[in-house]
Amino acid sequence: MEGLRKRLASFCRRTLRRDVAEYIRYTERRLLTMRFTPQEAEQKLYDAVSRFLQQPDCYAFPQGQRQLITLVVRKLLASSTNALRSTLEAIRARLIALRDENKDEDIPEDVLLDVDALDDYLDEAELLDDESEDEDAPGDNPKAVDMKKLQKEIDELDCFIHMTYDVTVDTKTESLLTALEQGWTKMRELGAEEKAVIFTESRRSMYYLRTYLEQHGYRGQVVCYSGGGKKDPVAEMIYTEFMADNHCNSDVSTEGSKAIMMRHALVENFRTKFKIMISTEAGAEGINLQFCSLVINYDLPWNPQRIEQRIGRCHRYGQK
Repeated sequence: MEGLRKRLASFCRRTLRRDVAEYIRYTERRLLTMRFTPQEAEQKLYDAVSRFLQQPDCYAFPQGQRQLITLVVRKLLASSTNALRSTLEAIRARLIALRDENKDEDIPEDVLLDVDALDDYLDEAELLDDESEDEDAPGDNPKAVDMKKLQKEIDELDCFIHMTYDVTVDTKTESLLTALEQGWTKMRELGAEEKAVIFTESRRSMYYLRTYLEQHGYRGQVVCYSGGGKKDPVAEMIYTEFMADNHCNSDVSTEGSKAIMMRHALVENFRTKFKIMISTEAGAEGINLQFCSLVINYDLPWNPQRIEQRIGRCHRYGQK
């Protein structure tokens, strides 16, 4: 390795920011951490679902998906109650089908796709599944279902779903309003345009946050950005208007071309019309948001490099 480093040294050199600070002016990053304490109902739900996920064997997760689904549920548990509820309902529906129809099906794909950047977790999940593949999991053979245990899991999931309705508003979401107000105040002091991008790892959380913010003083000021999944009528309307305003053919022939133009439409509308963009991990790459000065990590990814990628959408050359 040392020999290779010496051979590359004459033409391959890594320059750090601190090495060129004398010549290039980098805009300073200012950090604000919002701390909050979950409500009693939130903490009870978190603890109960966590205990359920820690069970060494259960029917809730199909063979080959156990570790992946566990990771997804843990991400949603930390994201929003709204996103968690939908996933718990999908898991319960699978167990009911197993009980009534003796069908051991996989969890629906749209449940897995709710968590963006899922590739980050696939390798880890596959590794964990490989380590446990020799263990006898109760869901592996539907012909040997323990109906008593299966019904117990269905009842537990029913209980969790009911508990989600006891959480009227996520404390983290209330803290988001405070974070935005503090951010606007700081941006006014700096003379920056009031634009904020909020990152979440769940599409359901993204749409929940849009509804919540519109109900709390931001109606008509919020746009969503995601990499796919269920079509967003608002995004489709923005896309159609953008294509018409720019005299483009809105009936794009290929899905790839439409995805590119959709990205342009959402970013341009954020720049010119909207105050807030809520984005899944899809917005952490390939778009330029240097006109936006406030980045909020509503959900924190496990990979810290993704945080840097998010910030890099705004903190780039041209950021004032």
